[in-house]
Amino acid sequence: MELLSELDMMTCPMTYGCKNCGVELAESDDCISRNFRGVHGEAKLFAKAANLDLGEPIDRHMTTGLNVIQLAHCRQCKTCVGWRYGNAVIESEKYKEGKYLLEMQLMVEKESKLGSKL
Repeated sequence: MELLSELDMMTCPMTYGCKNCGVELAESDDCISRNFRGVHGEAKLFAKAANLDLGEPIDRHMTTGLNVIQLAHCRQCKTCVGWRYGNAVIESEKYKEGKYLLEMQLMVEKESKLGSKL
């Protein structure tokens, strides 16, 4: 087993996995914002995610207005862990298009192996 230096450990990204089954869903390097709220409380917005199955687009009224979203389910255990933003109706919300909101209550955070990418 290779030991990581203190510097390597500080720069090593964290991964976020499904709390139910542990499958990796996102990396901290892809986190755009930590200032989001989901159905279950604290959530983070990610530029990309993996190992998710997306539902059909639906209209959802949120605090920021009407959004088109697709519910995101863990590919392994089928737990709904958040959603993917589709087309935004409000101009100021366009930056969310194609991004993933993952709910932290449904995630487990762990250190990623150095250099691994989802």
